[in-house]
Amino acid sequence: MNLNRWCRMVLGVFAGASLWVGSAGAQDNWRTTAVPFYSPEQYVQASGRQRLADAMQWKAAAATLRSDLQRWCTGAPAPAVAATALQQEWRAAVTAWDRLDSIALGPLIERRSARSVDFMPARAAMLERAARSGAKDAAAMELVGAPAKGFEALEWLLWPDVPTPGTPPCGYALSVAEHLQREADAVVPAFGTLAAAEPDQEQTQAAFAEAVNQWVGGVERLRWAFMRKPVEVARSRNEAAVFPRQRSGQSRDSWAARWSTLRDYAVLGARATPQATGSEQLIAFETWLRSRGANDLADKLVLATAQADRAMAQAQPQQPASVEAAADALGQLTRLMQAELAPALNVSIGFSDADGD
Repeated sequence: MNLNRWCRMVLGVFAGASLWVGSAGAQDNWRTTAVPFYSPEQYVQASGRQRLADAMQWKAAAATLRSDLQRWCTGAPAPAVAATALQQEWRAAVTAWDRLDSIALGPLIERRSARSVDFMPARAAMLERAARSGAKDAAAMELVGAPAKGFEALEWLLWPDVPTPGTPPCGYALSVAEHLQREADAVVPAFGTLAAAEPDQEQTQAAFAEAVNQWVGGVERLRWAFMRKPVEVARSRNEAAVFPRQRSGQSRDSWAARWSTLRDYAVLGARATPQATGSEQLIAFETWLRSRGANDLADKLVLATAQADRAMAQAQPQQPASVEAAADALGQLTRLMQAELAPALNVSIGFSDADGD
């Protein structure tokens, strides 16, 4: 992926966060424009289309990373890919993955994709042994433990310096990238099948409940595994906090990518109110509540999300107090969903595969 294109994509995540905080216009659409009544089927179909689009973005980014890493490691064709471009392409691929994995639905749960491609933390000793062994084919990679493959493993291999072409570490880095692409290649058609399915009423209700539960699980995983746990572990050891993606300097961008998806599922923000039929747009929980006249609850959700949005925008890995403040705001948001919003959505909050405690 072109460096300028990647920079525009990441800046767009943060620009979206900033613009959303100050955008009241679209949030007030419901005051002047009737909000359509949405069925569970419409919600599930819109969510399925969005998940498919996110999966396709991840697949494209993973393919670019694999292709250019292959060119780098083999030294052909000339001119060689720039080492810094490989690092930027890893960032683009992990950003696309963070957006998709922020709400683990369907194939991501069934395939246990997060364990396969995003095991945290990577194990240095295991990685060093694997890197010394060089390139591995698909069958051999199946025998490699999860802590030595996936995004964190590839981050470890690409930072601080990209491995030298023709060396065993470079060959193994390519094998890890090929493993990532194989998982993306498998996930996309599975999401396509899910998006095209016509479930019955019982299946639709189950899918809607799963979406709400996995959203809660996604907020909790961001709050705990990505943000608060590293601070608490560091405090107990009297050390500096080490966050996921820190080796590459991607921690804050990772938080932003996950939060942007979670926020879009929660509130309408600056988007136009979706039409009841013929719309491809995701139906936010806020809009669903307003379509049923639960405007007071929708207002609470908008307020809690705005508070979390401001805290997330201010969170800095070098400032543990700011990270804890953001984690606290995320916790308040999940408690609101569990205590008030889920009952209004007619959903019971239970165990989520994204839970991180």
